[in-house]
Amino acid sequence: MFSVYEVLEPTSEDVIVTFTPDINIVRYMYRIYRDGEVISSIKNEGNMPTDIKLDTTGNYVIMVEAINILDEKVEYVSGKYIIDKEAPSLKVGESYLKLTKSDTLKVMGKVKAVDNVDGDITSNVETNITEIDLSKVGKQNLIYTVSDSTGNVATKTVTLDIVKSNAAILITVQIAIIVLLFLIMNKLNNYLNSIKMEKRFGKYAIEPTVDDAPALYDIIYMFYDSVVKSLGEVLRKSAAIKKHAKRYDKYMLFIKDKYKDSVDIVAAKILCSIAFLIMAVIMKAIQYKTLTIHESLIPLVLGFFIPDIYYAVKNRIYRSRIENDLLQAVIIMNNAFKSGRSIVQAIDLVGHELPGIIGGQFMIMKKELAKGLSLDVVFQRFAERVDVEEVSYLTASLSILNRTGGNIIKVFDAIENSLFMKKKLRLELQSLTGSSKIIMWILFLIPIAYVLIISILNPTYFDPFFNTPLGIILITISISLYVIYIYIVSKILKVRM
Repeated sequence: MFSVYEVLEPTSEDVIVTFTPDINIVRYMYRIYRDGEVISSIKNEGNMPTDIKLDTTGNYVIMVEAINILDEKVEYVSGKYIIDKEAPSLKVGESYLKLTKSDTLKVMGKVKAVDNVDGDITSNVETNITEIDLSKVGKQNLIYTVSDSTGNVATKTVTLDIVKSNAAILITVQIAIIVLLFLIMNKLNNYLNSIKMEKRFGKYAIEPTVDDAPALYDIIYMFYDSVVKSLGEVLRKSAAIKKHAKRYDKYMLFIKDKYKDSVDIVAAKILCSIAFLIMAVIMKAIQYKTLTIHESLIPLVLGFFIPDIYYAVKNRIYRSRIENDLLQAVIIMNNAFKSGRSIVQAIDLVGHELPGIIGGQFMIMKKELAKGLSLDVVFQRFAERVDVEEVSYLTASLSILNRTGGNIIKVFDAIENSLFMKKKLRLELQSLTGSSKIIMWILFLIPIAYVLIISILNPTYFDPFFNTPLGIILITISISLYVIYIYIVSKILKVRM
């Protein structure tokens, strides 16, 4: 028989079970099962008692197979023995915290305690927070302690580095920012008032007052322009940056009057990153906090890539205007040819009659013709400047007609009809896909709006997504699926003609 039949209450002590066989048992073998697996199997040739020591964490069962004097098999099965010598798992987040004397200490924000037997025992966690004095500069140890039902103890220590508060510096920065904003607003208000006064009294003056002083906007823009040009000169010394800048060459069609080349666009993107970083620092200063290195990466990256969105939208508007103006230019030229005018006269007519981008380009073509360039060269330069498929088609047709001759009216009738049908088809596609695009944008913006609203109402609501390994995995999967969804839907709705 077993001296201790079972131990159902978990214990951290060793358990010694003595098996004493009956007097008619001649030999026996016992097996020790831990967590359902055999860990020991021992034979005993005789009738002597055996001490079985259980000293490791686990759920044990002892099974004995005995043979009596009649050579019959007899089995004995013990109850369950629960031994728990494993300390709980205790997680407290960061092991080092840098605080100021004005900070408050939150001790249970990221604490998690789990025991292999008792489960979640976070509520049992205790700290020595009453011994922590945030008014004293220096390092102090915040100790977390938790014990399970069997007395196993786990401890974690968080080193608190308490430094002097930088509130005075932040208050000074805030005052400086407020004063600077006040001066800017006052200057802007005076400027707007002077414009109003000039409008009110200008009609009574014999000669309008001429103010040679530049406006505030002009001063800011000139300073920005000078910084961009200076930074651009420095960046042009790097071959890698010049190679990276080539991807922005397509934007030079509509901003060439602002920048020398695409390297200046990169310089402007860098300045935008710096501006975003300054705004982030100001926002942190208003909250009496400083910007960490990791936090500074977000405004830098956003500031660098946000101009790409602006340039992409401008490029799309630019090409849309060219496509609309090109159809009008073809109509004007076709009517000019029908009235008996030459290609040169048609170019001059478009340049004078049609405002906008295409009209300006035709005026450039007129000036190039006046300087002695041939029609083929002028058309080729026009196609390279505008870089639109329809313009290349138009210039190729004009070049062929100029070289070989032919019925230019029929050719331009075909071009006009082709451009008109393409525009009509584009408008029909926009009408058919308009509702789908609206739904796509709504579905695209709803999660972002939801996150922003919840973050404003409860700033700590999404902390588990960023402070736990499972949360990081879930947020990564969610963002990946979200990006894939947007990409697939945009590809489905995109129609090329």
